[in-house]
Amino acid sequence: MDLVLAGQTEDELQSSLEYRLSPTANYITSRRSVRNYPSGASSLSTNGLRVARVNIGSDGSSFIDPSTVRVTFTIQNNSTTGMLAPVSGPSCFFSRCRIFCGGQLVEDIPYFNRVSHMFREVLMSPDWRLNEGIKGYSRRDFANIQGTDVITGVIAPGEALTVSFAPLCGILSTGKLLPTRFASLQFEFTMADSLDSCWGTSLQHGGFAGAPVDFDRDNFVLDNFYIACDVVALDSALENSFYQVLASGKSLTIGFPTFATQFSTLAASQNVSVNCARALSRLKSAFITFQTDQPFYNQKVIHYPHPGGSGNDLVGNGRNAFKNVPFRYQIAIGSRLFPETPADSVQEQFTHLEKALNLHDISSRQVDIDLLGYLETSHVLGMSFEKAPGSAFASGYNLRSGDLLRVSLENMDPGRANGMYLTLVHDVVLEIKEMGCSVYD
Repeated sequence: MDLVLAGQTEDELQSSLEYRLSPTANYITSRRSVRNYPSGASSLSTNGLRVARVNIGSDGSSFIDPSTVRVTFTIQNNSTTGMLAPVSGPSCFFSRCRIFCGGQLVEDIPYFNRVSHMFREVLMSPDWRLNEGIKGYSRRDFANIQGTDVITGVIAPGEALTVSFAPLCGILSTGKLLPTRFASLQFEFTMADSLDSCWGTSLQHGGFAGAPVDFDRDNFVLDNFYIACDVVALDSALENSFYQVLASGKSLTIGFPTFATQFSTLAASQNVSVNCARALSRLKSAFITFQTDQPFYNQKVIHYPHPGGSGNDLVGNGRNAFKNVPFRYQIAIGSRLFPETPADSVQEQFTHLEKALNLHDISSRQVDIDLLGYLETSHVLGMSFEKAPGSAFASGYNLRSGDLLRVSLENMDPGRANGMYLTLVHDVVLEIKEMGCSVYD
């Protein structure tokens, strides 16, 4: 061993023996926490104004810290008799999110509430959800009423509650300060139907024992809508250097992942194939969820039923006896198959989900799904297409050659799932130039 160590290693001074200060950042002259209000009215309702547009940086702000961006509003329950019960976190009130940079559309996320719930609720850890619940209305579900560790609360008649959430947007996950001095951002949120965002009865909510409690999802508004973030100012020398980069014809380049979701109606058959034609340069991963019209599993935002059968079909003996489920799936891109042999067991399907989330080798990270939930209302399929997952940008699969993406589903319970959501995560590049912005996907 000594010979091997002598030939391939070298001594390096440990950090505990380095007596010097960490680098400073005196070029940052100030940091402010600010609010950005819509250009129009800041009150939204399902039967009135439904779209909020907020500009950030149009006032000449230098840079914003994307990790601090939070959408904030006050939920006012105007009912005199009924509780208001959101189905998920505050993002459930919005069905679509669009982001513009310098007037150029950089992200368009349909089914925003469903996609947000999947990535920010189901596929996050219980502790993370509980911390987010402090900024919303969720709490620990001691009785496991809704099948997870977290349950959403309600707003009493005539009461109001201020909530906030970090929007699920790729441009906010870059880890870079966004130069709104050179290209302002505009966020556009479209309000969802109350049928999708709120529970209709206390029986559906499940959090009230005994006699039913009155619920009312038709008499509420979202008041005082704004986006909060931190604004960072740089000294004139550094800021001028960015101006010089743009003036010389060069660009400020930012890469980030974004989301594209397609909904497909499924035939009442055991074996179904779904095609998706999207010309994406770098497809990172795909996530598949299903919807059903069967009672107690038909909430479009938060319910992801297993297509192989209902909970009673898959779990017996008081929901304690488990068995193999014959359902299997496979994704084809042209002649390539992912995986090469169809994923035909719950353990393999969940392993591929972990790979798609880049969690397969991280023991400290978990998702808020147990076996029972995965078989009933939290069945998410995932597949990674990256050649170097988690370690290289744009290592995904190129769909620009015209290859068709096809999802093959086999051994389904006919009629159990009547629809499928396919969410593609892909890398895009934003170039900020002196004459404007360009987006490449």
